[in-house]
Amino acid sequence: EITSFIKNQEQTILDELNIKEVIFSNEIKEFGTFTLKPNFKNMKIKFGDEMQDAMKSIGNLDPMKVTNNILNGLAIPDNEYEITKDDLIIDLKANEGSESFLGNDLIVSLDTTISDSLRLEGVLRDLIRQIQLMRKEANFEIDDRIIISANFSHELKNIVEKNKEYFMNEVLCTDIVANMENFDYNSSFKYENNEIKIYLKKL
Repeated sequence: EITSFIKNQEQTILDELNIKEVIFSNEIKEFGTFTLKPNFKNMKIKFGDEMQDAMKSIGNLDPMKVTNNILNGLAIPDNEYEITKDDLIIDLKANEGSESFLGNDLIVSLDTTISDSLRLEGVLRDLIRQIQLMRKEANFEIDDRIIISANFSHELKNIVEKNKEYFMNEVLCTDIVANMENFDYNSSFKYENNEIKIYLKKL
């Protein structure tokens, strides 16, 4: 079953897609608004001269019930023309702040709202990536420990301070100092229209 597979692979999914949480729900209305449209190619072959009337009958179907039945491998609720899933195209419009995709057996929805904590986490990762790039440009060895000095903005200082252990481990830093005279490498990058200068010293 697809749900069991996802649960078994949940940590891999979280890591690979860089998402925080996987939530399962059978309440399909949570994913957006559903509309039923005719699959013209199939219906033309199946209904021939009755195609127009069969298409009109689709308007009498409940999109939520139809979608729910299809996702659970059930027949479409009783209808005059015995419409099946092959006669339909289900259009899904995601709720605001999300992106949704409807497959054969499941609906996947991605919450695209960026909270302040997520934004700050992204900033921290960008900073770590920048320093790792500097280490590479400076030709430091993978296991070389470093000391860092930088003119971090107030926000960057707070982000690093709140995540200090993680930050230090990721960039192999033993100390962050206010000033550094004898550095081995320096570089700068733009952050919110400010130029952040970073100095690295290899131990």
